[in-house]
Amino acid sequence: MKSIALVLSMMAFGLWLVPGPACAAEPVPMTAERWTTSGEAAFVAYKGYDVLQLKDGNAEAVLNGVTFGNGTIEFDVELTATMGTGIGFRRLDENNYEDFYFRPRPNCADAYDCTQYAPKTHGVLLWDFFPQYQAPAAMRDGVWNHVKLVVSGQRMNVFINDKLALKVGRLEGDALQGGVLLQGPGTFANLTMTPGAVEGLAAEPESDATASDPRFVRNWQLSPFSVLAADRDASSPLGCIGMSYRGKGPTENQALASRIWCARDRL
Repeated sequence: MKSIALVLSMMAFGLWLVPGPACAAEPVPMTAERWTTSGEAAFVAYKGYDVLQLKDGNAEAVLNGVTFGNGTIEFDVELTATMGTGIGFRRLDENNYEDFYFRPRPNCADAYDCTQYAPKTHGVLLWDFFPQYQAPAAMRDGVWNHVKLVVSGQRMNVFINDKLALKVGRLEGDALQGGVLLQGPGTFANLTMTPGAVEGLAAEPESDATASDPRFVRNWQLSPFSVLAADRDASSPLGCIGMSYRGKGPTENQALASRIWCARDRL
């Protein structure tokens, strides 16, 4: 009886841990007590559903009490003409999460950048570092669009209106589990989460073709910065590089240099 009561309590408050096998899909109510919103947001009845409306690009809603790692997230969304509508997952905080979002336009089915996956890391959305994770999608104006994310380890498949739109072979974020948020502008309904349902998608990332390429320099030593004197310029022999260690011996210079490893696609 104690075990049954614990399970019912976890379901009531949405405290899902990351399981191994798939569980049943759990609907997430679009009600104020389940979400923490910022910006202009409203919970209303719309086209026969209880929905969350995020009315501008600064509006967000974080799902309360849920940790998501691997599995399936599905929802319906009606877009506006403004970019940014999307979903974040594996959220550590407002500055760190995986992000999938839309750039709506009339020819979305033919536009290579209609959809985008990118990680947000240390407050920076790295969309321009990963152009390979953009794709067209057959979005519909003025009606519901069904979105399904299948997440497994370091991979993700995204389906738009029941068609595979984007395959992400290597999720680039800093966490394997975390919270979930919705991003405006847009109207969201019928959100469900199915932990563990990965549809056979491998957890290991796709191989990196550059990993064994000797032309890539991955290990660096970074010197401390120094102030460039007013009577010097960066091109002079004693410019910024020449002044970095001036007056210091080799042993002290080495101690001041910090090591940096160059990750895939970026520093």
